[in-house]
Amino acid sequence: VEQPDKAQIVANGADRLVTEAFLSLYSTLRITDDSRNSKLIAVTSTLPGEGKSFIASNLALTFASQGHRTILVDCDFRKPNVEQSFRLRVNKGVVNFCANAATIDEIITKNVHPNLDVITVGNRAKNPIQMLNSREFEVLLGELRKRYDRVLLDTPPLGAVSDALNILPLMDGAIYTIRFSGAKRGAVQRCVQRLRSANIPIF
Repeated sequence: VEQPDKAQIVANGADRLVTEAFLSLYSTLRITDDSRNSKLIAVTSTLPGEGKSFIASNLALTFASQGHRTILVDCDFRKPNVEQSFRLRVNKGVVNFCANAATIDEIITKNVHPNLDVITVGNRAKNPIQMLNSREFEVLLGELRKRYDRVLLDTPPLGAVSDALNILPLMDGAIYTIRFSGAKRGAVQRCVQRLRSANIPIF
């Protein structure tokens, strides 16, 4: 199965069991006040290849299908996935906005699916951590918080690089993706510790 087909499995109806699993995850996120009222949600993992982008894109599609105004933002500057996942060709994204080379409306790809907009990475980031720590990045998230019901950020893996640690304090919560029988227990425990130290709920 091609990556874009997997990334949009909830929308293309290719696997009913997977669609049901995402609806179940959606329902779980509606149970507690923390997750029900959260707008900015980071989706991360321990290492690359554990399925965080798969979770981020399909959960975004699930929120959108349930009537939430949703935007998916690619913040994995080192291994961006979102543009390919949705078969987009976009020149401007998060990097361009943070470099003051594009406005917010220039970087949003609207109606990729009903109720779902997307922001890709755009240009290559020479210094990802500096960019994620920038005032411009905070401004971007603040503006998206006003415009959308749910803002899902596909962030870098916690165990591979420290980029995600700069994003976490700005989030309302995080979804931590673990590949069954793939991730090492010690590495997972260290990443959970990092998530807890950011003082945000782990959904």
